[in-house]
Amino acid sequence: MSKRRTRPKSQSAAVSTLTGRWIALSILFAVTLAAYWNSFGAPLVFDDLATIQRNTSVRFGEFYWNLLSARSVLYLTFTLNYIWSGQQVWSYHLINFLLHLLNGLFIFVLAERIFGHVDSSLQRCRLYAVLAAAFFLVHPVQTESVTYISSRSELLSTCFYLLGFLVYVMWPKERIGFLCSLAVAVPYFFGLGSKETVISLPVTIFLYDFLFLSKGEFKSLLPRWRFYLTYLVGGLSAAYYILTVALRGSVGAGTAGRLSSWHYFLTQLRVIAFYYIRLIFVPVGQNLDYDFGASRSPFEPAVIASFLFLCGIVFLGWILRRRSPVFAFSIFWFFVTLAPTSSVVTILDVIFEHRLYLPLVGVCISFPLFIQLVYGKLR
Repeated sequence: MSKRRTRPKSQSAAVSTLTGRWIALSILFAVTLAAYWNSFGAPLVFDDLATIQRNTSVRFGEFYWNLLSARSVLYLTFTLNYIWSGQQVWSYHLINFLLHLLNGLFIFVLAERIFGHVDSSLQRCRLYAVLAAAFFLVHPVQTESVTYISSRSELLSTCFYLLGFLVYVMWPKERIGFLCSLAVAVPYFFGLGSKETVISLPVTIFLYDFLFLSKGEFKSLLPRWRFYLTYLVGGLSAAYYILTVALRGSVGAGTAGRLSSWHYFLTQLRVIAFYYIRLIFVPVGQNLDYDFGASRSPFEPAVIASFLFLCGIVFLGWILRRRSPVFAFSIFWFFVTLAPTSSVVTILDVIFEHRLYLPLVGVCISFPLFIQLVYGKLR
C-alpha cells in the first residue's frame, strides 16, 4: 500500500507566503489602476511647459552624463520619455503611474517589516501592510503628484528614498556598518539627483533604528556608529551643496517676492497645522494653486495656536516611543520628511499638495492601527 506524500511544513509555509504576497500585489495594482486609469490624457500644464516642452536640454539629451547638476536624474527621465514618444503625454503619465505603484509596493514591504516588530502574526502583518500601501496609493492628496507630470520629482525621489531605507531595514542588524552605509549611499545619490528633499533619509533611518531596533534606548545605537559616522560627514556636505548650489538651479529659484526665512517658518506653522494635517484626514477643498497669506509676527493667534498644536503632536510621539513605536515613527517621519520644504528654506510657493507625497508614507503605516483603535473604541 503506497504512502501519500506530503509537503514539508517549511515548504508549504513558503508557498503560502509567496501566494499571499502575489495576491496583495495584485490588489494594490488593481486599486491604483482604478484610481488613475483616466489620467493618462492630462495635458502639459504650468511647469511642464518650461521643464519639458520648451526645455532644449531635455529634448537634446544634455542630462545624459551631467548627473551632478540640480535634479539631473529627473530631467534624464524626461529626456528618455521625449525619445520614446516626443510630447505625447501618455508615456509621461505611464511612467508616473508606474513609479507611484512601485512606491506603494515598497511601502508594502516596509510596513510588513515594521509591523513584524510589534506583532507576531504573519497574516495580520500582511493585511496591515496591504491596507497601509493601499491608503498611500489611493489617497486623494496624491493626485497632484501622480497626474501633474512635473511632480515626477516627488515620485522619483520617494522611490529612491524608500529603496535606500529598505536597504537598511533588510540589512542584518549585527552587520550594519560602513558597508551598509555605502549600499544606502547609491539610492541616496540618485534620490538627491531627483529632488533635494531626499536629504532627510539618514534621519528617518536613525528614527527606525531608535524606535524598532534599539527599543527607544540611545545606548543601543552605539554598535552601529560606523554607519552614522558616514552620514554625519556626507549629510553635512550634501546639505551645503543643496543650500548653495542645487536649490539655486531648481524651478522658481531666484524669483522676486520670496519671504525671509523667519516669515516663511511662521507661515509654514499655519500651513502644516491648518492644511497639510487636515488634508490627510479630511481631503476636501483640494486646490492646485492655493492663495495663502504670509505670517509676519510670531504673536498672531493662528501662529501661536499652530505652534502649540504641532509641539503637542511631537511631544505625543516622544511619549509613544516605547508603548506604540509605530505611531511615534509615523509622527516623526511626517515632520522630518516635511522639514526640507516646510521649515526655513524659503520657496516661492508656501503651500503645495505634492509636498505631502513623501510625508504621507509614515502616516499610512499607522493607518491600519488607527482604524483598529477607532473600531475598538466604537465597540
